[in-house]
Amino acid sequence: MVLEVVERRAGPASGTAAALLWMAGNAGGLVVTVVFAPLPDHPSAAFLVLAAVALLGLPVLGRLSPEFLRRTSAEPSVAA
Repeated sequence: MVLEVVERRAGPASGTAAALLWMAGNAGGLVVTVVFAPLPDHPSAAFLVLAAVALLGLPVLGRLSPEFLRRTSAEPSVAA
């Protein structure tokens, strides 16, 4: 869904914007994996780290304007 929104808003540079978003997601996955590597025997610590990672995304949601959220949710999705 996020890739679709980025492609629609980027216009002619949609391929580049989608690729950058994809690479950022992969980099984030690598960082979380490296952080979790020493925690397989400590489930509570692993949960707290994962909760902290999820909380890091909340400021991004707060920056999105309500009109942007309404506009992107009202657009029909294209079935592939």
